[in-house]
Amino acid sequence: MDELIDSEDNEEVRSSEETDALEEARLAIEQVVIPKGERVQLLPRPSSIISSQVDAIESFSLKCEVTGQEANASVRILPHFTAKEITAVEQETLTGLTDSDTPDDMDHTENSITRLPFLPE
Repeated sequence: MDELIDSEDNEEVRSSEETDALEEARLAIEQVVIPKGERVQLLPRPSSIISSQVDAIESFSLKCEVTGQEANASVRILPHFTAKEITAVEQETLTGLTDSDTPDDMDHTENSITRLPFLPE
């Protein structure tokens, strides 16, 4: 009987952890990745939960990378465009510049990664 209770507790904990992980991904997408054009590194999770996070991220038509080793693997959500690229596209639209008109020394990469704060218990 105790084994059955332990099994139910483990499923409940996993379900709660998966719910938290999906909420973490959703908040990152809605509050940072889409509006700010920044990457976000999510917290390390078990591979089964990472798989669920990847599915959720792809449902927003975003790309992601899984980083780290099995026990310490996490997901990095990538924006469609970085904030700098969005600004450059807006400027091109306003000034009528094309890619051939853009100076070669402009840096269109964003190397910063935003980490969300820990969720309350």
